[in-house]
Amino acid sequence: MPSLRFEDVRALLPAAFSLALVNYAGSVLTGRLYADRFRYKLDSNQEFLGQAAANLANAFSQGFPVTGSDSRTAVNVTMGGRTQLVGVLAAGVVLVFALFLTPLLRDLPMVTLGAIVFVAAVYLLQVRAIVDLWRVRHVEAVLACVTMLGVLVLGILQGILVAVALALADLIRRAARPHDAVLGEREGVPGYHDIERSENSETVPGLVIYRFDAPLFFANARHLREQARALVASAETPVRWFVIDTSAVFDMDVTAAEGLEKLRREFEEADVVLGIAEARAPLRALLRRTGLLERLGPENMHPTVGVAVRRFLMDASARPPLAGEPPAPPHLH
Repeated sequence: MPSLRFEDVRALLPAAFSLALVNYAGSVLTGRLYADRFRYKLDSNQEFLGQAAANLANAFSQGFPVTGSDSRTAVNVTMGGRTQLVGVLAAGVVLVFALFLTPLLRDLPMVTLGAIVFVAAVYLLQVRAIVDLWRVRHVEAVLACVTMLGVLVLGILQGILVAVALALADLIRRAARPHDAVLGEREGVPGYHDIERSENSETVPGLVIYRFDAPLFFANARHLREQARALVASAETPVRWFVIDTSAVFDMDVTAAEGLEKLRREFEEADVVLGIAEARAPLRALLRRTGLLERLGPENMHPTVGVAVRRFLMDASARPPLAGEPPAPPHLH
């Protein structure tokens, strides 16, 4: 058993964590690359368990930390290796050299090993993939290039951490300002569509149907409220109903629920009804637990956008128009 004290564990833990992170990340990324190339399935969880078991055994046998090697994998593929037998044969050759043939390697320049690794790394570069990323989405191509430069300049661990931080920042940025749309009808086309993307789309006077295409959480709750206020304030006719199409909202946190409640109160003071359409079961459960479902009222929870429009038209036809508001259309959509 290794002789370890708590002080040793505390001193070794940062380096051990760094090794584990770099080893696992490098192994899985390389595995995915070749899994895609040769069309086989890679189980990341099994890879994790395999590395954990191997390194646990090494802990009790004074071995080196082990992982899948990027350079050796590339060399094996370049030489035509396709099965696990390559690893068995390589291990046998290494054992023979370690026991009997080390004098042959004594005068071999270190640059030889560097050249082998360098040539293998060239086969791992995928410039075409970065070009494809740039064509599809500029941000992801920039992230790929920054990650590569971070590894080269700062080191492997620091480069990976920079990549993770940038990816999370980009995710939060997109979630904080998600795609949204005001919906309207288009003659001859069923359903309700983004009025900015669909030509000749028409909205119902006094009704705003607003679609929010992301989960609702603390980072974008204020954005939804600001957009809702702006749409009501800029409407050509006074807004009676404001309906949020939540078909793309599959989750919501407490901060977002509080934001919706604030919006409901603001609209109530302005005589605007806040409604929700196409809420999925998980969202309805969250609304029920926060009490917002009861405060909104069952009559303002609409199964579809179409139902919300029909209910609004029935409500509008049953009461006189506001000042500056045209009379309700005589037909029901």
